[in-house]
Amino acid sequence: MPRRVVLEDLIDAHDVAKIIGLVHRNTVSQYQRRYPDMPRPVLNLGPG
Repeated sequence: MPRRVVLEDLIDAHDVAKIIGLVHRNTVSQYQRRYPDMPRPVLNLGPG
């Protein structure tokens, strides 16, 4: 059975950065490269 995602639960890199205390949202992608256990996006909403 495919994984189900509640759309209202989705957040973007800006929200992730805010939750984990980062100043810049682009640091989220740096964390994804640096830490293999950092969650990956479920959906790509495009630039911005």
